[in-house]
Amino acid sequence: MTLPRVSVCIPTIPGREALLKEAIASVQASTERNFEICINCDDSIPINENWSKVCRLASAPYIFKMDSDDLIEPDFLKKCCDFLDSCPGVSIVFTGYFYEVHAEYGWAKFEKIDRNYFKNGIVEGRKYHEDILCNRFYPLNHKSAGVFRAKIANLIGFFDHAEVDILFTTWLAEYGDIGYIPEPLYRYRAHGGEHEGMGLRPLRMLITSAKRCYGPEADILIRGTAIRYIADSFLHGRGLVTIKEVLRLEPRLKFSLFFWLSITVIFCLPEKTYLNLLDWYIETKWIKRLTNIFIRA
Repeated sequence: MTLPRVSVCIPTIPGREALLKEAIASVQASTERNFEICINCDDSIPINENWSKVCRLASAPYIFKMDSDDLIEPDFLKKCCDFLDSCPGVSIVFTGYFYEVHAEYGWAKFEKIDRNYFKNGIVEGRKYHEDILCNRFYPLNHKSAGVFRAKIANLIGFFDHAEVDILFTTWLAEYGDIGYIPEPLYRYRAHGGEHEGMGLRPLRMLITSAKRCYGPEADILIRGTAIRYIADSFLHGRGLVTIKEVLRLEPRLKFSLFFWLSITVIFCLPEKTYLNLLDWYIETKWIKRLTNIFIRA
């Protein structure tokens, strides 16, 4: 029996049948024909357990964990598998993506490609790992949209310990380099204009998992991402709730001058100005270096 080349693993929950159908259709339209689709539907367990459970159903050497409300372009699987075939030292490969926001007139698309950080398509694993933990040169790859080697993911226990996608990628980076294809081949859909990954549950998972996995080494990551979560929550009217939750999870931030200055700026800025500043931060290296210095304070 010939094994599939890639396993597309889709964790989902009840009530997403229509979205899941669209996700499956986008996989079935792939130019890569040697694939299998694994689905696990369960809302009674933590989200990371659902992710690990569905990934353990895979039989292929490559795995793609796909969110049940997102889509892929026809060439996504083939180009990612070809990349991994040609670069045995790479543990996971990402692509550029479309950030799609649902509006009254349909889906608005915003192309996200990071040619600056990934340059020739491969970043040394240790560098990527340190850049994430230290909030340096934050790479603009959609952290949950990579095709990875099943053997390495099984070795680290999938999402059992690194409970969120961003930490999962840093663990993969310990065993290989990070690949990147500068084409928008993945479609992340934000329903109602809201980024699901910026909610309170993912925030709790990120902070608790970062502490458990990295201890004090994760302090800078926690500070930087906490501010990003708070900024996003202000855009959706939940700023104060998120601040309270952040301080509950990480009480030391009460004494961080950078934290409180950042919150003040976010609170005072108009939404459009804040979003423009965020884009500037993402695209500008020296701003990230300067921010990194203040985060340490």
